[in-house]
Amino acid sequence: MQSPLESHILFLQSTNNSITALNHFGLQYELLDDDDHEWMIVGTAETEIGKIRLLLGIQDNPVQWVLFAYHPLSIVSTLRSTAAELLMRINAQLAVGNWEMDMDSGSLRFRIGVPVSGQALSVAYITNLLNISLLALLQYHTALVQTLFDGIDPLDALKEVDALKEDAFK
Repeated sequence: MQSPLESHILFLQSTNNSITALNHFGLQYELLDDDDHEWMIVGTAETEIGKIRLLLGIQDNPVQWVLFAYHPLSIVSTLRSTAAELLMRINAQLAVGNWEMDMDSGSLRFRIGVPVSGQALSVAYITNLLNISLLALLQYHTALVQTLFDGIDPLDALKEVDALKEDAFK
């Protein structure tokens, strides 16, 4: 079992490594909250699908790390049930992370959370988590647009995403 001091040192190492990873991506970010036991970092990235917002939270004792990557689309109330079906189908395919939608506002986000036990998260690990989050937003953007704006069935839209993934590995 870790002492509070050991836990705090791991927290600080994970925080420092998170900032290093954000710098590696060239993301613009600012520290929202930096008390002794919890840090909140907010960032933005311009991508081919628009401006993506990131919220990174790191907590001490127990050390936890969570990243929310917000998709630029906000779903109107009449399309939220269709979007919820698509997100459920996407989540069933994922090994890491999950899509979430705020049913009140229609905001979409991809979430990855990591409980950290007895170690600091490395820069490489955090970079992989950032990659997974950003790629999830980009990879499923077309399926979102097709389902919500073109009226394509969520299952059919995902089949097209799967076909594109298969072509990428040929």
